Amino acid sequence: MSKQGPPSERGQEMDRQQQYGARPIELDRGDEGQHQLRWVVVEHPDQSFLLHEDDYILDSHFNPEFDIWEVLIRLEPGIEEEETD
Repeated sequence: MSKQGPPSERGQEMDRQQQYGARPIELDRGDEGQHQLRWVVVEHPDQSFLLHEDDYILDSHFNPEFDIWEVLIRLEPGIEEEETD
């Protein structure tokens, strides 16, 4: 679970995930314009999620009862693109 790398690294990571059957976790940033705290459940060790430059992992722990990792992430709002007419 690392910050977003160069395109070649992201492509290699996606190839590895497809090879082992782990799907990347999609993070919904919403459109409120403020940062958000999200708990993300990682069920497979090869699963990943992409973080933007200003996102942070605040906490994580392994839950042995369910055999999963639980990760608390602070997501910064997405960059809004202005529409031009």
